[in-house]
Amino acid sequence: MNVDSHLVHLVHDILFREWDPLGVNDDEKAVREYSRYIVGIVQLLKSGADERRVAEHLLRIQENELGISPRDPQRDQVIAARLLVAYEIARRRIRPARSAEELLERYQAGERVFNGSRIETDESGILAG
Repeated sequence: MNVDSHLVHLVHDILFREWDPLGVNDDEKAVREYSRYIVGIVQLLKSGADERRVAEHLLRIQENELGISPRDPQRDQVIAARLLVAYEIARRRIRPARSAEELLERYQAGERVFNGSRIETDESGILAG
């Protein structure tokens, strides 16, 4: 996965799963709800924007594009920080683990960053061992 496609994937996931100002992320049919904002956010991240600029961009999307008042402006700060981390992950080419076995193998080898990994676990949700 190249840097740009990895970043697009991470940004999409953060917007839909975490930011979700419309509260639609419980419906997988709405998974593309925020897709039109990804390119602008990726360009902003790649231009060197700081957390404040990214948070302001999220605020403008809500007010101007979605026509809503932000529920929690502090939440936009948190999401902006997450987006900046996603940019670093993509830039450094850190890739998600594809399985619990791969994650544990990489962990035992000393790796500690697994952002973007979606691992199926047993009922306990614990990756022990």
